[in-house]
Formats: sequence, C-alpha cells, structure tokens
Amino acid sequence: MLKSSEHLKWAPAVESELNGLRERKTWNIVERPDGHKITDSRWMFRKKINPDGGMRHKARLVARGFKQVKGVNYFETYAPTLSLNTFRTLMSFAAKNNLTINNFDITIAFLCGIVDADICVEVPQGLDAETLKKFKDPVVKLNKTLHGMRQAPRQFATHLMTNLKLFGFKRLKSDPCVCVTNHNGRKVVLACFVDDCIVSTRTKNDCQWALKNVASKCKFK
Repeated sequence: MLKSSEHLKWAPAVESELNGLRERKTWNIVERPDGHKITDSRWMFRKKINPDGGMRHKARLVARGFKQVKGVNYFETYAPTLSLNTFRTLMSFAAKNNLTINNFDITIAFLCGIVDADICVEVPQGLDAETLKKFKDPVVKLNKTLHGMRQAPRQFATHLMTNLKLFGFKRLKSDPCVCVTNHNGRKVVLACFVDDCIVSTRTKNDCQWALKNVASKCKFK
C-alpha cells in the first residue's frame, strides 16, 4: 500500500474504513492471549466509478477466513437464502393485488453480525501507533464479524432476523427468509436474499414504516 504510486489516495480510503470499524465498535485492542489461535487479515483495494463518472478509491479490511478452525473460532456457517420459487410467488401475488414493491441493499451487511466465538486478529496495518504503544504485544479482539469470516453471512442473517422480530415480523415456516407483520391492519411482507431485500406493502406509508425500522438497525441504499 505504502509503495504504491497512488498511496496518497489509498491512505484516506484506509482511514475511512478504520473509522467505520471503530464507530461500529468492531473490536477492542487487547494483549495477545496465551495459547490462542490468532487470525490475520488483509487490505483489499478497489477503484470504483461514481455516478458522475469520477473515480474513488475504496479500501476494505478482509479477514483470512480460510485459516479459521471449526470448533475453535467458528461453529456454524449456514445462512438461509430466499428461494427462487418464493420470489416468483411474491412477485406474482404483488402484481395480482396491485401491491407496492421496493427493494433495497443493506450496506456493510457482514460487519453487522455479532461474533459467536472468541476471535482475535493480528493488528491491521493503519491502526493508530500511539494507541498500540499502550500494549506490549497487541491484537484486536472482535466484537463483530469482518468480511471474509466463515460465519459472517450466518451472523448477519441472525442479526437481521432478530431485529425484525422486535418490530413484530414473524418468519414463514415455508421460507425462513420471508417475514410478515401487520401495520395498521395491513400486511407487510419483507423478503431477504442475503443482503438484498424487497418489501411488499399495500401503501407507501406502510413501506416507509418498514424501511424506517430496518434503517434503525442497518444502513441500506
């Protein structure tokens, strides 16, 4: 990163990613625990085109999940996804009944999940050196998942469904990725395919109510 001819453009991208991780309280810096298997991470860099045609530099911290050991720093990885038949049924029902449909993409979804194991990661490049001086042999202990972790999709799904339950949504037995509730006596249906979601409602106000609740727990676009 520092050897790149564009390092002055990549450095702010790294700092932006680290600031986001700090704001979400992704980790705590601790002393390296004895006998603990430590995972490491890598920075991934990508140039993205803005809607106005401009270029921006994007940095993402990714855990090297292939080094995780089942039963040690992860347990279950399965996360349900919306079936194609269910999606078609929902679209057909909405069209037949003239329902309002909106779709949204939850951003940084895999950074929302709470870790289900005791996981420590080597200190990522770019962390504040002054903070690290307080520790003899520091590592970061995760509170939330990182991109690349084996359990990240499952933990995000758990996080999302747990919060939807707080707003009165109930999962269908026929497809656990579909949640249904009532708002002012009208059905609200929300379906998720990983981090891509659709909400089907009778009125725009019902849709806005559903989106507002989701937004209070997850950022989306």
